[in-house]
Amino acid sequence: MSRTVYLLVLCIVLFSCGQNNKEYKKNAAEKIVGKDAVNYSIDASGKKRDSTRMFVRTAEMKFRVKDVFDASKQIEGIVTKENGFIIYTNLTSDIDNTNLTSISRDSSLETIEYKLSNSITIRIPNARLDTALTEISKLVDFLDYQIIRADDVSLQLLSNNLSAKRSEHQGKTRSQNRNSPSELQSDEDVSKLSNLYLNDQLKYSTIQITISQRTSSKSATIANNRAIDAYTPGLGSKILESFKSGWELVEALFLLIIRLWAIILISVLAFILYKKYKRNNLK
Repeated sequence: MSRTVYLLVLCIVLFSCGQNNKEYKKNAAEKIVGKDAVNYSIDASGKKRDSTRMFVRTAEMKFRVKDVFDASKQIEGIVTKENGFIIYTNLTSDIDNTNLTSISRDSSLETIEYKLSNSITIRIPNARLDTALTEISKLVDFLDYQIIRADDVSLQLLSNNLSAKRSEHQGKTRSQNRNSPSELQSDEDVSKLSNLYLNDQLKYSTIQITISQRTSSKSATIANNRAIDAYTPGLGSKILESFKSGWELVEALFLLIIRLWAIILISVLAFILYKKYKRNNLK
């Protein structure tokens, strides 16, 4: 009977110790990074894991879309909907080929083949990362790659916290001894800033997106910028041009005569009458 009671008491004690240990770990984690970071303890698959482990989640995507301008606007809408924000965007046109075709003496047809792309970096609340990636994936025409990372920073957070506490304790000790605690204060500040940075990375995931579209072309007529000497005619062309100009002069003279037919006719009649009158006077 006494053995049974002893075993029962032992089980109760062990169970109580286990509960206290779990509670202690949870409280320790909350003290290190706060309750918000504990709630965002999610791995790369988007599933919640042990709340004492902290994961910084990031994602990279590269894919082709039908229209870069339209896709960029839709991504901005998704980011706004998921309470995120854009921290970087770089819209560029990469020229693949330029072709210049002469279509006349003073003009050419310029054809440019180019590829439009946009690099975007966004921050999304950790809990909304999977939803945002799902929405962005609907824009994909051809996927190059998609990478999702979950970096465990639990030990780093614990190390920073212990370092800050150690520096704080040593600073108080030196302060009592009237020694300068500036170096210890600097170490404590670095640890706190590092924890603040990691807390921000835990709360907001970073997504780097690169989108592009198929090669497009654009044509435009431009002034021919060749040297003017290239259009100076040779001797044969000059002779041919002279014959052409002479014939045009003959045509112009003939047309002028036709236009003045009335004056010429009156002049001829007047000359004939004058000759006849003069002949009659001589008789």
